Amino acid sequence: MDEMLPSSGEEYLRMVRAQARSCPAVVVAPKAQEYLSVKNTSLKYRTDWNSCHPAPKGCAPTAEWRECFMDEFMTARANFKEYSQRQGRPEKRRRIQTSSSVEDQQDGQCRISTHDGSNETSSTLLSTVNPATITLPQMFDERGWRTLLYGSNVVSMSVPGSTAASTTTTLLTSTQESEAIQATESSTLRSPGQGMMPQPRFLMRLNQGHLIQLLKYHLRWLAEDDVSEQEGRWMYALFLKLDPLVESDQTSILRSLAKKCARIRSHLNSDSGSKLATINMVITIVARLFGQSDLE
Repeated sequence: MDEMLPSSGEEYLRMVRAQARSCPAVVVAPKAQEYLSVKNTSLKYRTDWNSCHPAPKGCAPTAEWRECFMDEFMTARANFKEYSQRQGRPEKRRRIQTSSSVEDQQDGQCRISTHDGSNETSSTLLSTVNPATITLPQMFDERGWRTLLYGSNVVSMSVPGSTAASTTTTLLTSTQESEAIQATESSTLRSPGQGMMPQPRFLMRLNQGHLIQLLKYHLRWLAEDDVSEQEGRWMYALFLKLDPLVESDQTSILRSLAKKCARIRSHLNSDSGSKLATINMVITIVARLFGQSDLE
């Protein structure tokens, strides 16, 4: 039947079905990896086949660590959502505005925590910035966002021995803490050469497009073999608000970020402390929250 032309529609359908049954179920193009890496000139669709590096010995998080971290992270997301909803109430907004006006009248000097846990008056007069009144850069103004988030000289306010995950989870861990943050966040400390710390009221101003774009910028901002605590704080904060319902191209950005973190992890060791915790944090969030479990 295959050698002659079908004389009717039924014969044509029988011929097509017979041909389909004779074909293998799965077909692999010859030299697919070589073709995609050399012949395909479109960078958008080019695949980096060796980008997801395995973790060095002692650097991969345990299953218990992943479960514990995700429990805390999902609790923080729920608290942030509750905090955002409370800010939408008219009476809450009036109280915040009153509190902010009182803070703005206070002296520019402030007390910051030192590495030994004590408090001392900052010798430098820092300017106070209300996170609700900061002018956001344009969506694609990468330099503007870089300056706003990190500046040129970031002030370290970390506690020795703490990891990036434990530090950033203090952003919002309970309803009581979110109310305490509300009283102090209106005077975010910045100087012309410094970036800003993540603040709930600032995150509330960012939409899904801002969050994805900032995570995409971090693909270029992150070094190939290192990550700072400030970068860890901001990535955690962005993931804290990011809606898990993302489009395919947005998922690709998140996967690329996790893969770059895996490459950074390949340069670390088990004694890397907060840097290793930051890397494992990003990979775990992308894998668990956005359904990319193959990256773990």
